[in-house]
Amino acid sequence: MVDDIRSAKWMKLVVNAAELIPSAIIDTALNDAARAPGMLEVMREAGYEAMRAALADGATVMPIIGMPPTMSNDPERYVDEIFAEVLKTFSREDTLTTSLQDWRKGRRAEVQEVNGWVVDTLRAHGQAAPVNARVVEIALEIEAGHLTPHPDHARLMAEALVRG
Repeated sequence: MVDDIRSAKWMKLVVNAAELIPSAIIDTALNDAARAPGMLEVMREAGYEAMRAALADGATVMPIIGMPPTMSNDPERYVDEIFAEVLKTFSREDTLTTSLQDWRKGRRAEVQEVNGWVVDTLRAHGQAAPVNARVVEIALEIEAGHLTPHPDHARLMAEALVRG
């Protein structure tokens, strides 16, 4: 049980933004998506943007899914640590995200509720979320039947990465 359920929900959304829709877009299992060329960077950046949205919305960085309370207070390191934990502990080699399973069954996924929420929250705080915005754009094209999930879409998501 946690006292700050709002922050806990944000931390779960941070993980979901990084993994659910991005891996579904390339039509592969979560672990395979993280190993696909360019995808780990895309997935992490989607998580970093989600963390910026969480912090802008007043959430605090806190451990979830059994992670130790001594986790890093650095937001990007937290994203890296929790994403690695999900891949190691909660994902088998053949694990398909719920989003990809939904698409394969002809249902819509939580595109707006996860990645779209990140985009909207950061926009409300005068910030951009280019990777999450690209994820939403591609996912909605898939749901509209204009695209199908495919590994080649990794390139489309990678184009949104802000290079420093």
